[in-house]
Amino acid sequence: MRPGSGGWLIAVTVAEGTAAIGAAHRHVNLPPPRRVVAERRGGHVHLGFDWPPDVAEVDLAYRVAGAEPGRGAVSRAAYDAHGGIRVPAPEDAAVEVTLASAGSVGGVRTTGPPVSAVVAARTVVHYDVVRSGPPWRRSLTIRLTASRPVRVARLSLVLRAGRVMPHRAGDGETLRAWEQVPVPGELSAPAPDAAGPYWLRCFTGDDDVELAESAGRPAAGAAVSGPPSPRAALSRAGLSRAGLSRAGLPGGRRDVTCPHCFASVAPQRIPFRCRGRAGRQQGCAPDPPDEALAAYTGSTAGASLPPVFDAPGRRTGRSGHADCPGCGRPTGNRVCPQCHNPLPSAYCDSPGRIVALVGAKNAGKSTYIAVLLHELMNRVGTELDASLVACDDRTIERYKRDFARPLLEERRLLPTTASAATSPREPLVYLLTRTRRSRFARARNDSLALVLFDTAGEDLRSREVTDLHLRYLEAADAVIFLVDPLELPRPPGCATPCPCRASPARTPTASR
Repeated sequence: MRPGSGGWLIAVTVAEGTAAIGAAHRHVNLPPPRRVVAERRGGHVHLGFDWPPDVAEVDLAYRVAGAEPGRGAVSRAAYDAHGGIRVPAPEDAAVEVTLASAGSVGGVRTTGPPVSAVVAARTVVHYDVVRSGPPWRRSLTIRLTASRPVRVARLSLVLRAGRVMPHRAGDGETLRAWEQVPVPGELSAPAPDAAGPYWLRCFTGDDDVELAESAGRPAAGAAVSGPPSPRAALSRAGLSRAGLSRAGLPGGRRDVTCPHCFASVAPQRIPFRCRGRAGRQQGCAPDPPDEALAAYTGSTAGASLPPVFDAPGRRTGRSGHADCPGCGRPTGNRVCPQCHNPLPSAYCDSPGRIVALVGAKNAGKSTYIAVLLHELMNRVGTELDASLVACDDRTIERYKRDFARPLLEERRLLPTTASAATSPREPLVYLLTRTRRSRFARARNDSLALVLFDTAGEDLRSREVTDLHLRYLEAADAVIFLVDPLELPRPPGCATPCPCRASPARTPTASR
């Protein structure tokens, strides 16, 4: 039997010209998966490996710290369709996974040698940079919070002049650095004496800790002074701040539309989810898997959450807080009444607009979103006296993982957007706030909840997700249609070769 192949093994004993044949055993070659890579991507761990040859299935066993072990079998078709294996796991929990090739011998399932991988727990540390003190002695206070106590090996406060936000510590000047910082806690530093607009952000080199600006707040203070060139350009184009108001911004429907399933509900009828138990405090225990949430995600993983209850009264529902009838603890966690996905408070309390982004495959939708959000959070936003901040941690994580990190930090084209048939689409929910100033009145802030829904181009032709996209387009307040002119057929009567298609160096666009 050749190495690396299957066959039969037969025991044979030879003595003085006589041979005795013993038992036979069938050997099935089940090589282990090679080059296993396990990396954390938000609320799940992604597994990738070289699929073993001539193997139809791989057995998966995983253990998430603080949860029951899980098992499952993954076929080659499912692995290719999903681009790997996704194991749901909180970021603050370590994950151990084991993979083994599986096969059947005589009707009995058997597995090959296992391969293991461990992903360490990652703690998300939220921080705020707050100015304090009298004008002649300004100081900065960095407030650090996390879901559990942790110690950050090194924390740096970085300043970058201008309107472009720094994405790494080397993008600016390090004002202050601390070692072995306990979280939760506060740090202090003198306020910088810098002229003009600038950014202040915190960075860490600790692989087990990820820093995130607190949701619903600007990312640590960019000044807004500077020449109003973008504002002047928009005014000349008829899109000044007054023009935006005439166009319906802010505004929005009275009902709140869920950015996940697009169901509409009155603000006072939005249900709440109990905060559950935290430390020694009393609270409701997690229910069996939430059927509505599990039906939306297609999996019971991560659906064991505290119970959902209706707001007890009209005034309570509008206030954004309610007392859980089971444990009596106040909660502000609001959820969609149909799919039970969380609804950010800023999204429920502000007029909302859903913007649909459609276009063919390779039209540039994901790149458009990445550049649009980056400009609104940086140069264009400050020139228009506007700020754009994420409404929840899921939006922060997805923007970093799918847009900012590959395009702005790693400087590479964005990968193809996965079809909504393989995984639920996570919307990007932001709060757009702009300051309206007048000569005789105080400055006034107008807020608008903005929902961006990125889609794969091939989904518009897929029957599996047609219903989702019909509801998505029906609920949209605005539709942005992107098209690549170079993908259009040649116009009738156009010269050959067509001068409009002559491109000396055509740059490939990232697929969206």
